[in-house]
Amino acid sequence: MHKLSCVLLLAAGLGLAGCHQASAPAKSAPDPLRADLDTAVSPGQDFFTYANGGWLQKHPIPASESSWGIGNEVQDEIYARLRAISERDAAATQTVKGSDEQKIGDFWAMATDTAHDNQLGLAPVAPYLKQIAAIRTAEDALNLAAALRPIGVGAFYGFDVAQDEKDSNRMSVHLSQGGLGLGNRDMYFNSEAGVKKIRGEYVDHMSRVLQELGDAPAAAGAGAAAVMKLETALAQASRTLAELNDPYKNYNPMTPEALSARYSPQISWRHQLQSFHLPAQTVIVGQPEFFVALNRTLRQAPVPVLRDYLRLHLMAAFAPYLGDKYRAEHFRFYNTVLRGQQEEQPLWKRALNAENRALGMVLGREY
Repeated sequence: MHKLSCVLLLAAGLGLAGCHQASAPAKSAPDPLRADLDTAVSPGQDFFTYANGGWLQKHPIPASESSWGIGNEVQDEIYARLRAISERDAAATQTVKGSDEQKIGDFWAMATDTAHDNQLGLAPVAPYLKQIAAIRTAEDALNLAAALRPIGVGAFYGFDVAQDEKDSNRMSVHLSQGGLGLGNRDMYFNSEAGVKKIRGEYVDHMSRVLQELGDAPAAAGAGAAAVMKLETALAQASRTLAELNDPYKNYNPMTPEALSARYSPQISWRHQLQSFHLPAQTVIVGQPEFFVALNRTLRQAPVPVLRDYLRLHLMAAFAPYLGDKYRAEHFRFYNTVLRGQQEEQPLWKRALNAENRALGMVLGREY
């Protein structure tokens, strides 16, 4: 009996100990949301800073970026893997012709060869500059702008083939306001001091680019001012950002012939569509009044101004991929002046951005 009592008491003690251990609260993990709070700020006064201030203090915007967030950190992790894939394929000594590995390796080797870029200078765009120099009429300028669109030069107006907003089973041709080097109407008319300064910087930038293309300083300055006047006329006829938010007012289906007859008789939109190999019977016109202004601008602008306009838009599209001096001026204005980015991204990241745009599906298969 004595031994049994001892065993029962021992078992009871172990049971109580087990219960005590089981009931002890587990050590909780730190709350990541609380760690990112800035409790020095009243949530009633500034909830955004209260909720995110801690994270923002620990993650300042890098000098090579114009903005930063948790999404960028996730993307950097993905980019590190994509970089490894690209460098591996570029280093491969034997790849099957036409394979994903060969395409990625060749692109990476080309995109990271800045010495070759500097050696080529303006050679990659020389054929297009020659075509622009041959323009003799406004119609020539419009037709060449259409020919340059597939290589990324968006001049005079906006163009897209996208899902029809009122018929999701159909892809439609969309024509809209566009052709502005500063992006949107407000940049040409906003009276704030900072925006006015940007407009002045834009004219200076265009003058520098024209000088890079061989113009004398005086001619480059006059050309830049004339192009600014042309773009301002197009901006004047463009809708504001608020007006662009109305999906009904920005959906105006009509035939290409009706667009020409009613709004832009100087432009054969049927001919423009044929140059894109698009036999569309209907186009969706976003802002019909813009095409009235485009028609007038093409009729009134001197041909040398149209040439300068196309030269500048060609360089805006290609300068990031040319030699150092062309890329540097493009970066100075479009990245530093417009976006506040203080320094370029490293070469490997710029190459990867270009590779994603050109071979995104191919790279994705290897990823």
